[in-house]
Amino acid sequence: FDANAKLAVRFDGYDADDSDFLKGMKDRDRSLDGGFSLGLQREDIARLELEYMHDTLSHHKGSETSIQLSRQFNKGPFFFVPEVSAHYLNQKLVDYYYGVEQNEATLERGRYEGRSGWNYRADLNFSTPILFGGFTRLDLGYIWYSNSITDSPIVDQTEGYNIRFAYTRFF
Repeated sequence: FDANAKLAVRFDGYDADDSDFLKGMKDRDRSLDGGFSLGLQREDIARLELEYMHDTLSHHKGSETSIQLSRQFNKGPFFFVPEVSAHYLNQKLVDYYYGVEQNEATLERGRYEGRSGWNYRADLNFSTPILFGGFTRLDLGYIWYSNSITDSPIVDQTEGYNIRFAYTRFF
């Protein structure tokens, strides 16, 4: 069993000049979320983690709660971790990033009040300490967005992909 305090940048957000379609919208700022996680690791079975994060800068004033299930497989110095997770985004968070206020509405972009919802993710993480003289990690992810997000007139996708490469050098 483990418990951790966490801080994470929330990269959601946009500037109204990012797209012609967003003209007339107020910018939505990135934020810094803080919270905690509780994890349970069963050797050779799986890891279960519950996480709660809340906006520390009062931009979206919301929170996200998630549950993740993962399993690590080792093959020599290589690690492979599949993970599935469910993320509950509360109404304040969804409304801030995906809502359209009355004064932002146009004929093409109707008013939209965000509501809470669930996003679902599937991720594959590959890592090894033997490449490039440090610790190398590649993350591949797929996300299914909640209807509370995809119903927004400023969203045109129902799912998304992410690829992340990380390298850590120890001194």
